Amino acid sequence: MRVPKKFGKRSTANDEKLPPKIRYFLTFEGEKTEYQYFQGVIDHQHELGINELIDIIPLSRHHIEKSWSNPEKACQLFVKDLRERKSGELTVETLISHVTDWVMDKKGVPSRAQVATHLRDHLTKNGYKPEECLTEHNKIEVTNCICSSLDELCLVEVSPETIGQFRKYLKNQKHFNKRDGDIACLIVDRDADSFTSEQYDSVVEKCEKEHIDLYVTNPRFEFWLLLHFIDKSRINCENICQKQEAGKQPHLEQELSRYCKGVSKRNVPFNLLVDNVDTAIENEKEFCEDILGLKKAIGSNIGQLMTELKGTK
Repeated sequence: MRVPKKFGKRSTANDEKLPPKIRYFLTFEGEKTEYQYFQGVIDHQHELGINELIDIIPLSRHHIEKSWSNPEKACQLFVKDLRERKSGELTVETLISHVTDWVMDKKGVPSRAQVATHLRDHLTKNGYKPEECLTEHNKIEVTNCICSSLDELCLVEVSPETIGQFRKYLKNQKHFNKRDGDIACLIVDRDADSFTSEQYDSVVEKCEKEHIDLYVTNPRFEFWLLLHFIDKSRINCENICQKQEAGKQPHLEQELSRYCKGVSKRNVPFNLLVDNVDTAIENEKEFCEDILGLKKAIGSNIGQLMTELKGTK
């Protein structure tokens, strides 16, 4: 996982002058709705009453992980990423992912699978195993090997300047290594179509073991968005949970667009939500907020996360 450039507002220089009291690492099952919502939270941090010394850091999956949206897989990736951030270790496979991200951020390049596969094959031929941890001794050798591989693909003009650019990118990622006191949060949907009962139990157990705060919305994150506008008395729970009919917009999304035009699964203009966050927190309390109960019951505990960030817990 990585910290995308577009997220967050605090610069490295400011961090050095004013270290945050605590950092919240967030990762999500989805790649759009939740990211847009929490980018809005970051942008409106002062307006929401969130202490400026709290850093909210959304983590995006590497380009080669984009299609892995299963909650259990998202949990596994998060655990792996947190362990590497905590230890400061960098495996060959993680380095490949970072190089692929860096290259894919440039225009006119091959598919992410082609880039990653080529890099992995090239390093393997030169004796480097994906799970191998890099050391100060072999970092230069591996870097040279990667440069050679990129030359073969004609992806970037390898030069001291471009190598310096990548090292700067990697240094920025290391700036967000996890430290004691940081909080890790995994945010997923309970959508039964993609999250089995056994997988739910596995994720709950894994999060407890790895000290990850788990936040679930049943059935989907759009339900939390809907709570910004209506309470339990105006929600038809049976319709909210119905399966999507082919060619039709899900009922949950229909309800969301009915109460707030402009807000949808793929478009979350936070300026339409910011004044109603406290309303959503209160409306959520009318539904299930317990992580075990959310396995079957409609509800969410995102409001508890927002309450904690706002310092009103």
